Amino acid sequence: MWGLKFRCEGIYFVSFRKPVTTSLSLTYKLPPFTAIRGMIGNTLGMPRDSFEIQNWFKIGMRVEGKIEIGREMAKFLKMISRKSCYRCESCGFEKISDSKPKKCPNCGKENIIKVEKVIYERSFPSSPMHREFLIMPKYWIYLVGEEKKIKKIYNALKNPERPLYLGTSDDLVDVEVFEPVRVREVEENQINSILDGIHENCILEKLPYKFIPIKDKKGNLKEVYSEYKLVSIPTKFPYLSEKSLKVWDFGDEFIRVF
Repeated sequence: MWGLKFRCEGIYFVSFRKPVTTSLSLTYKLPPFTAIRGMIGNTLGMPRDSFEIQNWFKIGMRVEGKIEIGREMAKFLKMISRKSCYRCESCGFEKISDSKPKKCPNCGKENIIKVEKVIYERSFPSSPMHREFLIMPKYWIYLVGEEKKIKKIYNALKNPERPLYLGTSDDLVDVEVFEPVRVREVEENQINSILDGIHENCILEKLPYKFIPIKDKKGNLKEVYSEYKLVSIPTKFPYLSEKSLKVWDFGDEFIRVF
């Protein structure tokens, strides 16, 4: 197997928003695995829904320095309409509503169905909320995969098809790439990366790991689910594990990949 490592540094501020919060915009302390794959897909010029890249390589990470989190007041524009269109099959009357009406306002019958229709609203309300961001974060990213894929990614990172960013499109990053090397799997208790599961003296974070696409009978993309992975971020590196773990030898570093 072959390994590739590169260093990512946020030029100013970076935010990896947690989707579970609505009144407060919190950030993950690490780039989600999905964000790293997205950045690499971006360097290759791949389309947005290129799920095949998830099988190209496994990922390891290490934080360089201290994780610093700032907070600001931001105004979020609500662009997604929560309204839907409902039609009475008896009289054909249509109504735009947040929820399905029990009866038709026109004929009073209960034969109501939801119809696919684009809803246009004249105003898009905005609301202020606190937004967390990471201050000039630095990460080491490690990839393990087949030689052909790893070298293709290396060349793309050296000469990307599009601007490189992590998180939102405004969060540009500076990338320093190292030559691909042969790596081998060994067992070690001195780890130079984040670990999966729960470990002592670590910060826990549940990161989006991969997307699971669901297609309909015709093969069209219907829904996309997210799979999460619980990781432990050591407060200092290398981390000394109580028992030996399977890691990949990058020469002077032992990296756990997922």
